[in-house]
Amino acid sequence: MATKIPSVPKSIEAEQAFLGSLIMDATAWEKVTDKIDVNDFYDANNKVIFRELLNLALSNQSIDILVLEEALKTKSVLDKIGGVEYLKDLVKKLPTSAHIETYAGIIKEKSLMRKLISSSTNIIEQVHQSEEGNVKDILDKAETEIFGITTDTKTNDGLVKIGPIVNQLIDVIYDKKNNNKIDYLLTGFKKVDERLGGLQKSDLIVIAGRPSMGKTAFSMNIAQDIVFKQNKKVGFFSLEMSAQQIATRMLSSLSGVSQQKIRTGDYESSTSDTKAVTSAIEMMQECDFFVDETPSITPMDLRGKARRMKREHGVDMIIVDYLQLMGVTRTRNFDQNRVNEISEITRSLKALAKELDIPVVALSQLNRRVEERNDKRPFLSDLRESGSIEQDADIVIFLYRDDQYNPSSENKNVAEVNISKHRNGPVGLEQLTFIPHCTRFEDYYPQVFEDTNDFGN
Repeated sequence: MATKIPSVPKSIEAEQAFLGSLIMDATAWEKVTDKIDVNDFYDANNKVIFRELLNLALSNQSIDILVLEEALKTKSVLDKIGGVEYLKDLVKKLPTSAHIETYAGIIKEKSLMRKLISSSTNIIEQVHQSEEGNVKDILDKAETEIFGITTDTKTNDGLVKIGPIVNQLIDVIYDKKNNNKIDYLLTGFKKVDERLGGLQKSDLIVIAGRPSMGKTAFSMNIAQDIVFKQNKKVGFFSLEMSAQQIATRMLSSLSGVSQQKIRTGDYESSTSDTKAVTSAIEMMQECDFFVDETPSITPMDLRGKARRMKREHGVDMIIVDYLQLMGVTRTRNFDQNRVNEISEITRSLKALAKELDIPVVALSQLNRRVEERNDKRPFLSDLRESGSIEQDADIVIFLYRDDQYNPSSENKNVAEVNISKHRNGPVGLEQLTFIPHCTRFEDYYPQVFEDTNDFGN
């Protein structure tokens, strides 16, 4: 017995009712303008009609059957879609446009079902055509494709009344206060946290500076506090260093033993160092710190991996080290387009923070122009040639260590943490103590560490 082939998901009736509603009532457009796309229509004629209705709406022309007829006739497609009789039939079938949102929902649902079928077919074809060892690539592509469909299901008209929102806000504030709940993450540095009020969900935090200022160390110190003291989970995208190098840094920072001793095994000559390293290893073995060492990762690939981290491991924060190393599609005129490429990257990171509802920390390398002036402290203006970093970031933090430029500096091993942009709070400068041999920042105290062995960001 032959297997019955299921029909393609569609509802021509809903499409016709939807179009008839728009022709009948121009104000109905306002209810569905952000719910339907031309490609959501299955019937080719209905797609042509909707596209023309869309053009009329975008050009602020009045919409009725006569205007639509003339527009289709001008483009020589009126007869192809069934003539004026088809347009009249669309209107005749409806007594009212009151149910246009219902029709839109049906059209969208059928469209999503067709997209799922198409994506599934593509995935099956890729599996059959793949070579051995390509399964991971197929899974990544499949996840990206399916996730693209799921994001298409999220509808939000963007319009809310402020009254209910403020009531919800007060409820949340009192709930947190009465039950001692904290819905943000701390950096672990007292003065910095007092100024920032914590790292908030959906925020993009940019940590910027010249090389050797300690950007990676600073971000890892924050991650360590979140993982080991706040019992949360962090995903770390390392585009510059390998996972093993990251592990070495963390081991050094946690134990207080220099990276040089750890790499060579010389720490075993000291009982206290051995005990400290052993204790740090035990802490790290079961910790929720996830490293992805993919070089030149693209915004799309990072987004897919971050979603998986969130779904499978429930990460509470993501760190990207660093955004200028992210892969982009290069054009012939690279210098001219680099600003646009960085802008695309930062926009994607901000969108990711909102989508996953977690803070995303992105490290940013400043260019050499900073060093052409006498005062080499970075400012927001140093970011303005780097795409839309300043615009997209909720928080911008600059790191500066004067002893990197002035060996005789009075501020030996003192790091300036300059919060230069804070969308929801105060800006200002705080100081931290930097311990070079184990690349660790701590709350500021005047003691100076002379041992600068084995540091390089």
